[in-house]
Amino acid sequence: MATGNPVGKKQPPEEQRLGPVLRRRGQVQASTTDQRLLDERAPTDWVHTDPWRVLRIQSEFIEGFGTLAELPPAISVFGSARTPVDSPEYAAGVELGRGLVEAGFAVITGVVRGPWRRPTRAPSRRRASRSAWVSSCPSSRG
Repeated sequence: MATGNPVGKKQPPEEQRLGPVLRRRGQVQASTTDQRLLDERAPTDWVHTDPWRVLRIQSEFIEGFGTLAELPPAISVFGSARTPVDSPEYAAGVELGRGLVEAGFAVITGVVRGPWRRPTRAPSRRRASRSAWVSSCPSSRG
């Protein structure tokens, strides 16, 4: 009886569970990650690029931990870069930054625009310690 499937050719299952994720139809992959990694016919560019990428990431961690180790007690502030300058939230950011600096804290933030940049600006006016970590999220760049 013909099934439309060549002999020896295995069809991917209709559903595939990966932990809590259920893949269906076009999301189902015919092979596992391990099978693709070990496939000798697959491209090998990653052998030359991934180790260097890992080393760059490792150096960023080392630099980051070195910077954090030299900070005085610090507070990390998170918020939105899209809050208007004339909003109450923006004014609250200014007051928050001022209060943190006056209390002797370093301020760490990942946003350099919007109301949450204010906590990092206040320390610079008073020559207090500050650390602005620039976010790599496209949505935070406005």
